[in-house]
Amino acid sequence: EKIWWRLRVPPLVVQSWESLMAFLPVPHLWQDFTMIQTAQNNYSALDYKTIFEKANIEDGHERFRSINNLTANLIPPGVDTTHIYNTGVDTPESFVYSKPPRKGFNYTPKTIYGEGDGTVNLKCLRDYISHWKQNNNGYVFSEIVLNEDMAHSQIIHSEAYIKVVIKLLT
Repeated sequence: EKIWWRLRVPPLVVQSWESLMAFLPVPHLWQDFTMIQTAQNNYSALDYKTIFEKANIEDGHERFRSINNLTANLIPPGVDTTHIYNTGVDTPESFVYSKPPRKGFNYTPKTIYGEGDGTVNLKCLRDYISHWKQNNNGYVFSEIVLNEDMAHSQIIHSEAYIKVVIKLLT
């Protein structure tokens, strides 16, 4: 879901939104998985410093590191947790630039889609879930997959989600 287009916010402004950096894949889990491919190089989550430099995002790597420090440790909640999520929506997984990147990847790449909810890639989500299940200090961690045909931002408004939450609370 390209929310910045729906809100009519220019992509250069979106690049400065630190909160969006929290959605980037965690380097220690994605490691050398190719996220960006060009004719000259492949870039992974281990290459964020280079990616931000080539994209001309000033202080991008420093801002990413400050945000990533909040989420990268994957600290489980420490309480019984039910994780409700959706799948079945094409979700960006990697990007292919057929021309050499000039002026900061400033043209639209070919998007390679994976499984997810349109915003959160299932590969990222499974990394968190796996870690939390193994490290939740004895608390129950369960999952409910909705498999609805809806994007990330629509889930909490869905009848299926509301029914699950009511059932969990009663």
